[in-house]
Amino acid sequence: MKRRYWRQRLLTGMEIMLTYLGCALLRDNRGESMGFTIIKQIYRCTLGKLITWHVNARDQKRGLDFSREVDTKEGVKYGAPSTARTQHIVRKYFGDNITEEDSIIDIGCGKGRMLAFFAEFPFKQICGLEYVQEMVDIAKNNIGVLGLGGGGKNNCWGCTGL
Repeated sequence: MKRRYWRQRLLTGMEIMLTYLGCALLRDNRGESMGFTIIKQIYRCTLGKLITWHVNARDQKRGLDFSREVDTKEGVKYGAPSTARTQHIVRKYFGDNITEEDSIIDIGCGKGRMLAFFAEFPFKQICGLEYVQEMVDIAKNNIGVLGLGGGGKNNCWGCTGL
């Protein structure tokens, strides 16, 4: 019994899921079923990845580049972290309080994903600052592809290097 438990504990998440769905019950050290706990853990680990893959695929189809890693001339790699949690916090705590008198600046705007997100709100001005010129160029392209540049409802659209 103990050997079987350890063998199953070393399986990958997908193998555990398939083992569980195949009616093989996994047991913890006390002999209690771990099936539901494992399903919850797999769900938590994979849901974020699935959402990220979907968003990245959608962005690529639209000609956007928010997710690819960028190699700079200095040999430093810059990636794009997920902004889902930040977006959720902004919507939940600040979304209803943003007015046309408010402005926002994104320091370290990277490729401009948050700038594009802020365009959903009635900000008077949305500006981004980025140190790495390669990222600035990508952000400007992303803003252009989304049709957000050149003023419009936002008087200050841009992403500039320091």
